[in-house]
Amino acid sequence: MVEESFSAGPSDQDPDWLYWLNREEVDIMAGRCYTELRQPARAEALLTSAMARYGQESVRENSLYLSWLAEDYVQLGEIEHAAGIATQMAALAAHTKSARTDARLRYLAGQLAPYRGTASVADFFDAYQSAAAPEIPAPRPGD
Repeated sequence: MVEESFSAGPSDQDPDWLYWLNREEVDIMAGRCYTELRQPARAEALLTSAMARYGQESVRENSLYLSWLAEDYVQLGEIEHAAGIATQMAALAAHTKSARTDARLRYLAGQLAPYRGTASVADFFDAYQSAAAPEIPAPRPGD
């Protein structure tokens, strides 16, 4: 329904909050939904495409979007790729003071913890330690 409404263009019946909606946001939201529905291939395509068109100045948003992309790669079993994306996410998250990015960072740490022996995952945990707020401990192996 969002796709149909967005494609139809603006109308006088649009809600006031619709001003911020653009193609990138539609694709990001759809990608996030597919991530939650555990359809990572569909999510990855939407998130990758939208992020390629998204402004780099939005550090918090890019950090969050990378977190869902990393989650998709975990779901796909592409742990090396997931860890690389998660490391990028952690680097951006270190420049935000956002509870939401902190929560996504913790979530990814939990998802990647079983693969901690992998070099790229170890690199992620180094970035995680640097990005994490002091009250956010890194998960221990087996957590």
